[in-house]
Amino acid sequence: MADPSPIIPAIIRRAVVLLGGIACLLGTAGAILALLASPPVWFTVGFQTIIALTGLFAALTARARGTPAPALALVCFAGAIFTGATLGRFSAVLAAAAEPIGTSDAVRRLVRDPWFLAQNALAVALGALGLLIALGRDRRGWRRLAWGVACAVPVAAAAGWIVGFNGDEVILAPVDSAIGIVRVVVVCLAGIASAILLSISAHLVIGAFSPPPEAPAKPDPRAAQ
Repeated sequence: MADPSPIIPAIIRRAVVLLGGIACLLGTAGAILALLASPPVWFTVGFQTIIALTGLFAALTARARGTPAPALALVCFAGAIFTGATLGRFSAVLAAAAEPIGTSDAVRRLVRDPWFLAQNALAVALGALGLLIALGRDRRGWRRLAWGVACAVPVAAAAGWIVGFNGDEVILAPVDSAIGIVRVVVVCLAGIASAILLSISAHLVIGAFSPPPEAPAKPDPRAAQ
C-alpha cells in the first residue's frame, strides 16, 4: 500500500491544476447561463457555483506543498463535481422542457446534455488521479479495486435501466398470469443478487486501500539458546 500522504508527482500536480481550472471555467459559465435564463434556474446557479469553487480549490490544493491526504482530497473534489453536475443539469433539463416530463424522460435528456458529460468527465479524471496517488504501484490494490468495480457494474446497469428506460413499469406491472408470477420471482432473486454484489464490491474497494497483512516475524534461533 502506498504512503497515505504521498507527495504529488509534478505531472499529476499540473494535470490537477489544468482540470481544476477547466472545472472552474465551466462552472462559472454554467452559473451565468442559468442566471440569464428566463426565468433564472436557481438550483442550477447554485450547483454550478459549487463546481466553480471546487475547481478553484482543486487547483489551489495541487499548487500547495505538503497537502495532507491529497488522494482523498481529489476524490472528494471529484464527488463534489459529479454531484453538482448531476443535480444542477437535472434542474436545467426540467426547466428547459416545454411541458412537464417524467423522471425517465429527464434522465434520458440528462445523459445527452453536453454540460453534464463534460463536467462528469472532469470528475472522473480527478477521481482517477486521486486513485493513482493513493494506490501507486500497489498491484494488489489495483486488482481488488478492479474486481470491486466489476461487481458493481451489473447493479449500476440495472439501476440505469429502471430509472432511465421505464424499467419500474415492467417490475411493478400487475401480476395477472403465470408470467407475472415468474417476473416477481426473478425480480426478488435479482434484488438479492444485487445486495450480494454490492456487499462484495464494497468489501473489495475498501480492501484495495487497506495495507497488506504483515508477514509473521521469523523466530531468532539465537533467542532459543
